[in-house]
Amino acid sequence: MQYKKDELRETILFESEKEFFEKGYRNASLRQIAKRAGMTIGNLYHYFDNKEALFDELVKHEYDAFIYMLNNHYDREVMANISESVDLAIWRKVLCSFLAQLKPIFTNRFLIMLDMSAGTNYEHTKAEFVKFLSAHFFDHFERSENPAMVFSPKFVELISIQIIDGIITILRKVTDENERLDMMADLFLFYILGIMGMTK
Repeated sequence: MQYKKDELRETILFESEKEFFEKGYRNASLRQIAKRAGMTIGNLYHYFDNKEALFDELVKHEYDAFIYMLNNHYDREVMANISESVDLAIWRKVLCSFLAQLKPIFTNRFLIMLDMSAGTNYEHTKAEFVKFLSAHFFDHFERSENPAMVFSPKFVELISIQIIDGIITILRKVTDENERLDMMADLFLFYILGIMGMTK
């Protein structure tokens, strides 16, 4: 019986992802989600109290996972091994390997959270991530022994906005997971090597 309940819950989440992706939070309909899931609206309310509770369940993993990734990704040993390399293939291989572990984060649900969440507690997540990413970059720059790694707050914010917007664009336009991975590796590589080039 519990298995059946869990299965129905996953069906609701699966169908709600489609609804939110197509219409955004504001225009999405619980009644339509219930219809997609093959159940009555009354039955759906047994699983989720309201539309926002359903939305939260859908995207909270992506939110938590992205914050965790930013806080825990830095591997000094790996960076020491590649930081002096001028071989783009080596940098790309390392980035692809790193991003492959993060594939579960960069999903349509992540896109929904960032770009289709107006009217929810997540509607300011994009701005929050930009702020968090900017602080994260400043932390890296401060730890650097290179005196040229000094940038204005506005410039760092600009880079952060461009990266988040780049991720959103990739998720919107690319559906193949491997192609998404390759494009994100190229996106990050572009900024990493660009910043390094500015400090030489």
